[in-house]
Amino acid sequence: MEIYYINHLKAESRRDNIERILIKNQLQNRIHRFEALTADGFKGSITDAEIGCFRSHAKLINDIDNQHRIIFEDDVFFDEKGQLNIFTD
Repeated sequence: MEIYYINHLKAESRRDNIERILIKNQLQNRIHRFEALTADGFKGSITDAEIGCFRSHAKLINDIDNQHRIIFEDDVFFDEKGQLNIFTD
């Protein structure tokens, strides 16, 4: 199973944080960074950031080739035991 986190090139502190968490939990070789896409000229009633987020998720989903894949963003929360928490306050 492939596991990816989405991270914008300019979000260095988020990338540093998630990579520190991955190393701490010995996940750095199992979870891969996907560079977030931008709005790239798309226009709509949502923000450029929302368009970029959608495009990033869609790109990873469309490239699956019938494989299971977990996709999360660089602000995901891991608890003190290194467990991924999907639902947070």
